[in-house]
Amino acid sequence: MQLIDSAYRTRYKLRNLLGSSRIAFFLMRIWPFWKNNRIAQSGTQLCIEGFPRSSNTFLYKVVKSWNPEIAIAHHLHIPMQAIYSAERSIPTVILVRRPEDAIAGAMNRQAWLTTSLCLKAYISFYSLILKKPKNILIFKFEDVIHNPSEVIAKINSRYNINLELVPWSKDQEDIVFTMTRNNPHHTAKDKPKKEELKQYIVNDPIYSIAEAIYSETAKKAVLI
Repeated sequence: MQLIDSAYRTRYKLRNLLGSSRIAFFLMRIWPFWKNNRIAQSGTQLCIEGFPRSSNTFLYKVVKSWNPEIAIAHHLHIPMQAIYSAERSIPTVILVRRPEDAIAGAMNRQAWLTTSLCLKAYISFYSLILKKPKNILIFKFEDVIHNPSEVIAKINSRYNINLELVPWSKDQEDIVFTMTRNNPHHTAKDKPKKEELKQYIVNDPIYSIAEAIYSETAKKAVLI
């Protein structure tokens, strides 16, 4: 088990390293394995990216449920996906959540992750995004969850596009949360365990760096 966990962690480090490289992302795009709907291509109409557990699935499901034909680049969880899209005038959205909340969610789902590994990945992701803010819209987790209709309206206004949207209501919320909960990769775990994980995260020596990166990123978020 330890050997398997170590292999997963090595792959995670490599993925994050490659996800910060223009050359590596170019190779990912032309590699046949990556020819799928998640990676930005010539026909991509919208890019939604963020650190895992930052409402990526939620916003993706909302947009797709109201706009089923739209081609969305999503869920690679690497900064170069967003940078590549923004530089090619593809409407690009970055989602951000407090590090302890996002990382606790990720660690709760994948037990082989460590606080240090996740914090370094979080810092790397948003540090690179902050260097390339042009043509990228940033939204906070709370705003996406509580008012996705307004988030989509802001996307439409910023990029002069016409995504369909529906006034957010309890019925709409139930539909979307049902879709995300039915995804086996996004099943909610017990809250006490997440709270325990958060204590480990905030006590990590590099947590303060991640918190500062979050604060800087959140300042650039669109007001809802």
